[in-house]
Amino acid sequence: MEKRKIPISSKYINSSGINNFKNAIGIDIGVNIIKIAFLSIESNNLYFELISFKSKNLDLLNQMLMLENKDVKIYLTVGNFHKYIEKLKLDTNNIVIVAKIKAIYKGLECLLENNIGNFFLYEKNKKKTVKTKRPCLVIYIGTGVSIIKTDVDGYTNIASLPIGGATFFGLAKLFIKDVEFKEIFELLERGKNENVDLGFSDVFSNQDNLKETELDNSILISLGKLSVDQKSDFRNDDILSSILHMILNNIIYICLNEYERTNSSSLVFTGYFCTEDCIIKKISEITNKLSNQKVNPIFISNSGFISSIGAIISGINGYNERNK
Repeated sequence: MEKRKIPISSKYINSSGINNFKNAIGIDIGVNIIKIAFLSIESNNLYFELISFKSKNLDLLNQMLMLENKDVKIYLTVGNFHKYIEKLKLDTNNIVIVAKIKAIYKGLECLLENNIGNFFLYEKNKKKTVKTKRPCLVIYIGTGVSIIKTDVDGYTNIASLPIGGATFFGLAKLFIKDVEFKEIFELLERGKNENVDLGFSDVFSNQDNLKETELDNSILISLGKLSVDQKSDFRNDDILSSILHMILNNIIYICLNEYERTNSSSLVFTGYFCTEDCIIKKISEITNKLSNQKVNPIFISNSGFISSIGAIISGINGYNERNK
């Protein structure tokens, strides 16, 4: 279980919202991870308490909710919500479903306006804090991928992709049996995809009249060496690195096209999948390479909780609008 606490300005949530939603909870249930956000007040300072744990531990979520006030209001963002509502031992009248896209947008706006998200670039193995420019093209990598354009006056749902975090973990478990969630990232830190992928230089020679830029270490065929090499002792960490590159290359290629088409000013990657340093590093490297160093992707420190934060903000703001 992961816990953290971040401050939020009381200017963002007025006194009516605070008083009426002390028992409000935002929950984002993903295929692998449950993310929770709720408001807390300490010495007249307002905070978001953030908690995450594996989705298979739904009983733990029930235990936490049972300890809260019986009138707790839950703002839930999840795909197959009917499946989870049946398992949550709560009055359905106290559960409000928030659309995922809206939750992402509201969460991003909250972090932007409160400056609690710590937006940063990843350069030379270091995080460099930056300010985002709008409009933003937001790439939310969770179970799948949601591409959203956000501006000061709202958001537009650009596209959804079926490949994402769940695709990566599914393929990882297909190749490597009984691998744990955290162990996957430890393997990625060591893996070298070039030991498994076929690059341009593996297939073509300098005499093939290819551009020099195509003769670097660019991937030509993902997992290609598995099909042409007779050896069977490929390393698990190298295979995982190849799978990650394959998925991210496809996602980022599409996103860069949308970034240019929508005339966006910032390319922001978020979602729980974008919280590990090894993932952030690869997204940066691939984005820089595919854009010919023209686009630097931006990340968010509290990226994994953006939907749960957005869910509770949507509920609070919605309540205030209805009760004006």
